[in-house]
Amino acid sequence: MELSNTLARTKKHVIFVAGPIADEKRKPIEAKLRADGWHILSAADFMPGIDKVDEMRVVMTLIAVADTIYMPVEWDECEMSHRQWCYAVKAGLNAVYE
Repeated sequence: MELSNTLARTKKHVIFVAGPIADEKRKPIEAKLRADGWHILSAADFMPGIDKVDEMRVVMTLIAVADTIYMPVEWDECEMSHRQWCYAVKAGLNAVYE
């Protein structure tokens, strides 16, 4: 799904960036999304020092307020990204793939 088409169909223009993505790759992706009019939610901003259970709680909360999820390349090779995608799709979010 193309980002510009997705942005036009969403109400809130809030996108959750699935991860993990290294900072050097995440920052340009987020900059492009912001330039395109998206409000970014990323678990990377909340994760330092918390355990996996709390991490999943934070992620699910962020996904719940988004209307779109952005899936980076090779997302399907990461168990956490796959869980994020499953929850987002079941919650009715649009999915955009890098």
